Amino acid sequence: MLARWFYSFTPHPAAAMVDAAVRTGAPLDGARFRELTSDPPDGTPKMEVRAAQARVLAEKWRRHEDQLSARYSDILQAERERKTRENAFIYAQTS
Repeated sequence: MLARWFYSFTPHPAAAMVDAAVRTGAPLDGARFRELTSDPPDGTPKMEVRAAQARVLAEKWRRHEDQLSARYSDILQAERERKTRENAFIYAQTS
């Protein structure tokens, strides 16, 4: 119980990498993330805590990527609408 408590307050080795990628918008090094989170739980408190922390980090990154995708989708839609208005304006002037 004490070991589980200790490891739950110790950040996962990949936490800094995920936090930096989310904060800066830089791409996450997937190979390095997989390397740091691929230890299978072996029943020890440390590995169980690390596995839970890895799941939380993966979900955090997934939410961040979903937000980026939504933002890019909004930007593309706004650009399409701008182009449509521009083309309609040009068409109206040349007709």
